[in-house]
Amino acid sequence: MLTGIQSGALGESIVTARLLRMGCTVLTPSTPEPYDIMVTLNGRCVRVQVKSATKPHMHRRQLRYGFLVSCGGGKRMYPAGSVDIFVLIALDTESCWVIPEQHMARRSVKIPANKSGKWAKYMEAWGLLEEYSVSPETCRSRSGRSPSSDCNSG
Repeated sequence: MLTGIQSGALGESIVTARLLRMGCTVLTPSTPEPYDIMVTLNGRCVRVQVKSATKPHMHRRQLRYGFLVSCGGGKRMYPAGSVDIFVLIALDTESCWVIPEQHMARRSVKIPANKSGKWAKYMEAWGLLEEYSVSPETCRSRSGRSPSSDCNSG
């Protein structure tokens, strides 16, 4: 059985490997940031927060993956504008949902294991990385800010 830290590290590793296979450059912050990885593609960047679920659990008579999409021990939402994309990964199947930050206005998400429902459109939606990426200038200004008032890694 994986600990929370182990499942998070495994999820980040799987997502990183996928992004590298897609030809992206993947950077991990050396100081605490609200995102797990910075992805660069086609000269632009996007901040990605990875959330992992080990396996589905029964919720309202349906097997669902549960993702805690909050920071600070589950107490707070990520500050607006601190993350561009959330990647939710089901570790048992390595299925990923690529969800823009604007569509993640909640502290937890439950996704059906049969991959249906309102979250289905984000299933393996890696093209959204390009859509939500920003210029190198914006990227530099984002990475130079102080993380003290934001959620730090987690």
